[in-house]
Amino acid sequence: MPATPAFPTVPPAAQFKVGKKTPAFTAMGKRIQRWLGHEAHHDGDGYQPGPVFSTFDVINVKLCQQLMGVKQTGVLTQKQWTTLMTSLPDREFRVTAQALNVRARPRLDAEAVGFLREGDIVTVTGRSRDRYWRKISQKKAGFEGTDSAAARSWEDWGVRLVEPVVGCVAVFWRNSPTSGEGHVGFYMGETESTIKTLGGNQADAVNIASQHRTQLLSYRMPGRT
Repeated sequence: MPATPAFPTVPPAAQFKVGKKTPAFTAMGKRIQRWLGHEAHHDGDGYQPGPVFSTFDVINVKLCQQLMGVKQTGVLTQKQWTTLMTSLPDREFRVTAQALNVRARPRLDAEAVGFLREGDIVTVTGRSRDRYWRKISQKKAGFEGTDSAAARSWEDWGVRLVEPVVGCVAVFWRNSPTSGEGHVGFYMGETESTIKTLGGNQADAVNIASQHRTQLLSYRMPGRT
């Protein structure tokens, strides 16, 4: 059971105005730090909890309300105050879009480093200042591999893609198409003659390396035919 907060009762709505002062706002600020971490808005020196309700508190209260899934008014109700003071937000989200690119930086022209599929569960660890982008620390896709150490066992895994997407599985042959030997990695891009893959055992390391386009067997993605 969570400990009873030092200030269990929400301050009156009229107190949630810039310049208003109460010790309860210091306690509230400490909880905001737990909820938002480095996402909390501040003046450049870090968010500092204090008894005076500030312009940053207005923004941060609204961000906490956003995490609660309630209307962002900047004024906490008793239920919202109790939630803020006694719990932490659930930062796991399920992807509802059919496919989403994961980018290295919060920009549309940034390099795509992977992708998410509908049903994937992500843990959000941060948000951009404009609140448009989300930073994720891990992805739990719920898909099983092939249970085989053979690279070419991936030829029949999931579904075949006609056109690749960043993060899909690329399967290649080695020595000859009929040798049974191969290589597998995650598609990261291409040139006119090569395909870039993120993989292990590439020059005895995990890295991004180029494979000959002529050796491609197929692109695969999780799913069922």
